[in-house]
Amino acid sequence: MVSPYDYRTEETRKKILGNRKSYIPNKYYKPAEGKFYFYINTKGYYHIIIPSKVNVNGKFAYYQIVDYLLTKDNMLKECSRYGKYNNIEDLAKAIETDLVRWKNAFIWRKTVWKN
Repeated sequence: MVSPYDYRTEETRKKILGNRKSYIPNKYYKPAEGKFYFYINTKGYYHIIIPSKVNVNGKFAYYQIVDYLLTKDNMLKECSRYGKYNNIEDLAKAIETDLVRWKNAFIWRKTVWKN
């Protein structure tokens, strides 16, 4: 597969992949370094999945999951936010058990929103 990225993102992609030599598209991985997950879609784009804290009026409201896309100019662009968790333990458990469900829900939302 031809990568959609050029030399500008090479160092970032190496840090994300770590010592991994190959990958399965749309499968979630956790790198050795960092507190995030990532997947590479079928077109070769890198998505970074990060837990996030949401504050409303300066006070903690809930945790959610944020999906970022690594752009061609080595920046992160927010793709989507989903989930609503009261504590970080619930969020971590959800990440470990429900990654495939989130992916399918996100694909469904994109399909519905386009129509």
